Amino acid sequence: MNFHLLFRSAFVLLTIVGFSQCSKSNDSQNIMEADICIYGGTSGGVIAAYAARLQGKSVILIEPGKHLGGMSSGGLGQTDIGNKQAITGMARDFYRDIGKHYGKDEQWIFEPHVAETIFLDYVRKAQINVLYSFRISSLNKNGTSITEISVEHSDGAEENKIIRAKMFIDCTYEGDLMAKAGVSYTVGREANNQYGETFNGVQLKDK
Repeated sequence: MNFHLLFRSAFVLLTIVGFSQCSKSNDSQNIMEADICIYGGTSGGVIAAYAARLQGKSVILIEPGKHLGGMSSGGLGQTDIGNKQAITGMARDFYRDIGKHYGKDEQWIFEPHVAETIFLDYVRKAQINVLYSFRISSLNKNGTSITEISVEHSDGAEENKIIRAKMFIDCTYEGDLMAKAGVSYTVGREANNQYGETFNGVQLKDK
């Protein structure tokens, strides 16, 4: 459901306290610093960055591609929705901003380019620092905490950059940042007997 994509990472921001409000950069060494670095400009990434800026935190949002919004701006304009009253917070604000475009109070089915326009408007209003076409190449940790990541431009048009932050949030669909940090993961579906389930995985029609 689209609203799940929007906010799967934003809840992390509730634990953020005591950060400074100024981002820093060192052009000679291509080092950038911020309170929060968000990797992945999906809908969840944009909303997480927007929420952090509303709390006065400095943010660097890194998008490996050239567009913001992930699936919501890339073709998934149909929202599976049941009880609309259950949608609150920034998700509701998003659908109401979409509605304004169509002259309605709120809108649950929309054109992808309209969603991207809304996301770009959030970035503009919050003055979010976005790095387009940069992908992670390596990172450093202090124990289990990420201290900095190195990113490279997808076509080599710009020099590599080092991003230092007090908190890193992975908002990619594939968990690229977490995988790079050594977080364990599983590819594919597990067997039924691993967790004692009966409806997981591939289901075969009874003969």
